[in-house]
Amino acid sequence: MLKTIVSMIATAATCAVLIPSCAPTNASSPQAAYADADKYPLAVKYGDPKKQQVISPFRPHNLVDVSGMKSGQLARDPATASVDAKTGKPDINTAKIFRIP
Repeated sequence: MLKTIVSMIATAATCAVLIPSCAPTNASSPQAAYADADKYPLAVKYGDPKKQQVISPFRPHNLVDVSGMKSGQLARDPATASVDAKTGKPDINTAKIFRIP
């Protein structure tokens, strides 16, 4: 999968990585479940809604594929991940987090 992410970074669109720990659990309301999400920047919807792509709020503002993710969820932009010096591969845990519109 990591090779796929690396090759996708080189293309126009990358796949976002959902952060499962940020998904709502047993909250009393959707607003309570995503209360912490307000501190993360909001991506911008792009083009046809069926394609489920957003523009990352982080430079270089790549297109990110958010297929299968819902509005309000948090995701990571793989294009912002640091490269591990030993392996030469991106470390997705260092990627910046944004909120899906």
